[in-house]
Amino acid sequence: MPAPTDGLRVYYDMETTQGDDLKNLVSATGATYNGTIKGVRDAAGQVGRAREFSGSDGTYVQMRSGYDFVTNRATFAVSAWYKADTLAGGKVYVSSATNVSRLYLYSSSSGRFRVLRGSTFADQAGTSATTGSWQHLVINFTNRSNCALYVGGTFVQNLTVGMTPVDSNDSINVGNYYGGDLNTFEFDGVVDQFRLYQRDAPLTSTDVANLFTEVEAAEGGGGRRRAPNFPAVR
Repeated sequence: MPAPTDGLRVYYDMETTQGDDLKNLVSATGATYNGTIKGVRDAAGQVGRAREFSGSDGTYVQMRSGYDFVTNRATFAVSAWYKADTLAGGKVYVSSATNVSRLYLYSSSSGRFRVLRGSTFADQAGTSATTGSWQHLVINFTNRSNCALYVGGTFVQNLTVGMTPVDSNDSINVGNYYGGDLNTFEFDGVVDQFRLYQRDAPLTSTDVANLFTEVEAAEGGGGRRRAPNFPAVR
């Protein structure tokens, strides 16, 4: 089954560019949410090509215009494929770009995921983050304080976090902590197929499974994911 398109606002296949930016393949929201490339390199992806992050200061992709994807709706989600080279010192997978109303998905050096929203964070009870192989991750906010963590298309744990929304002026960083140039927790590895959803209802377990299996099928068939025709933004 194809990946869900309802509520999809940003989709970077981490390969298609528009000028010097990663192109947002969702036509309804378009170039406003293109991703500014900050020092990341082209690399082999889970499907086709992707972007490699060096783990050094100032290396990330930034959705520079910001997107108020929390305030307007309590339900939103981030989905992407990651292949970490190392988790040493802890790594940020995605974050908001200021310390005012923060959001991030982080892994400790031991492989325990942490989700933060506002001023409150919650840690995974076990450890799921891996190195050296592709891993599909979804953080799926089902309301303003509850986030469901999925790894490899499978539900792992509900995490209760803060209620402070990401401000509409915030940018979103892929692969780096807020600010982007703090030399703190930079992701070291490759990222592919980044999606951001804002919708009236959270992603279902079937939606998450389809996000996972769609890329698996494309990879197995030797094909390359193409953006479908997305519905208009409501």
